[in-house]
Amino acid sequence: MHELIADGTASPTSAEERLIAVEPLLADLAMPRLDAQQHWFPVTGRFANTHAAEYSEGARHEARGERESNCLTAQEPFVTLRADLKRGVHRPARSRPQQLYLDIGFQPDMDIRQYLEQQREAVDRFLDSVIPAVQTTPTTLHESMRYSLFAGGKRVRPILAIAAAEAVGNPAPTIMPIACSLELIHTYSLIHDDLPAMDNDDYRRGKPTNHKVYGEAMAILAGDALLTMAFELCSRPDLMKGCDPARQVQLIQELAYGSGNMGMVGGQVLDIQAENKDIDLATLRSIHKHKTGMLIRAAVRMGAITAGATPKQLDDLTGYAEDIGLAFQIADDVLNVTGTRDELGKNPNTDAQRGKKTYPTFYGVEGARKLADECTTRAINRLGSFGPAADPLRELARYITSRRN
Repeated sequence: MHELIADGTASPTSAEERLIAVEPLLADLAMPRLDAQQHWFPVTGRFANTHAAEYSEGARHEARGERESNCLTAQEPFVTLRADLKRGVHRPARSRPQQLYLDIGFQPDMDIRQYLEQQREAVDRFLDSVIPAVQTTPTTLHESMRYSLFAGGKRVRPILAIAAAEAVGNPAPTIMPIACSLELIHTYSLIHDDLPAMDNDDYRRGKPTNHKVYGEAMAILAGDALLTMAFELCSRPDLMKGCDPARQVQLIQELAYGSGNMGMVGGQVLDIQAENKDIDLATLRSIHKHKTGMLIRAAVRMGAITAGATPKQLDDLTGYAEDIGLAFQIADDVLNVTGTRDELGKNPNTDAQRGKKTYPTFYGVEGARKLADECTTRAINRLGSFGPAADPLRELARYITSRRN
């Protein structure tokens, strides 16, 4: 592995994706195929000290196209290595270099949008590797699942989990399946939320909603499948290899609590029941705390738990998550009033049309923005005990209130 960068002089000069040849690495691992997310490389300041931490066989075989992607994920800074391997060709060791895409994690001079894009691509690659291809029976179900899952989401929740693990300082090999389980939950909730029985939306992320393309029955089943697959990711032995069983149970419990009757689903119930009613501010806070905040809370906590956070660290990160969860929903409420269809990817002013009270209803647009900014400041202050490793979390808090969709 030390042959990877022999002279120790390789050091990234930008946040752009770059290529490196890792033929020696593949030969050293003595594996004809790579298993996505089971290869982690702790990276020190310059790449001379890189070493293989752990690896496993049994790569997941995809049935999509002529090529497939496998990811290697590294920690401190968070790095994703992507190998494009030709299907069905087992090359002998050292026959020729394989090219891997190296995504450098958050750097001091990096804009948060670069970091978000970088991590979004890593999340998308992992999701693509675990979600059945559209050719897999039942084909319509898997096509429907992929339609919504790869419709252009920002991946805020999985990225929050990754950033929380980075802040603690010891991202485990299991961070990617844990992070992506949150995106499966989030996507299922959007599919169901758009149904005629709920918000009855025609567009999501600039595209027709799932039930408009595949019908209501298939949309319901696609959501069901994504929900259950989230728990599969958290429990698959090949993906969760090395995770302490007690910690794994804790992670699954966090996901269930954040997304279930006491979390996101419970908040959706409260939201439906509040339509066309003269609710007070306390009720609105309760709706948003559960509908939006609890899954964001789960994301940050799960990332921290995966990395082995101390009780004090977990408490601080939980407070941070609760603050940005509220800020996120306030920003959504404001965008529903001020955003355009092009910006939002769906029709604006839908809250007022449905008779929903929101934060702009109580505070006005500018007052709501000020409240969101206060939540952001409070969240960042909760990270005072964390060093520069928590900078992505700090920038994410600011991004949440400044975004336009």
